[in-house]
Amino acid sequence: MRIGSPLYLVESKDVCWKCRQPQRVIALATPRVDDGDMDTFDGGPMDEPLLLKNVRQLPKPLERWLAANEPHYRRHFSKKAGIEYFANLCPKCGANFGDHFLHEVGGAFFPQVPEEAERMALVELPLEGEFEVQADWVMGAGELLLEFAIRR
Repeated sequence: MRIGSPLYLVESKDVCWKCRQPQRVIALATPRVDDGDMDTFDGGPMDEPLLLKNVRQLPKPLERWLAANEPHYRRHFSKKAGIEYFANLCPKCGANFGDHFLHEVGGAFFPQVPEEAERMALVELPLEGEFEVQADWVMGAGELLLEFAIRR
């Protein structure tokens, strides 16, 4: 799948299922996606960012940026999902938050009302261009994020 800038880091909070501590979690998002079924590069149907989940491969510049700036978001083999992907790992106990749970309706990355989106942040990443990734995408929260999330 091809993605393009602007690339965003989406910040939210969730409670770790294992140690029960609230933690910051992140996701990647972009309004520019071409996966063969959906192409938003040339004025496609989406003005809002799509969130990436089950991210299995990233371009080296983005992987290096994440390793330096977001050490708790890294490759992890999920027994439940049966794949290795970039996951949010609890900084206290190391448990995987699980992309399925974070991106489902009502999850940390799927605000349903403005008040939920206002507790989130949207950070534009300092990377320009087009990139090949292996990931799935989710739509539905981008419009609320663009309108109500804190911009950093």
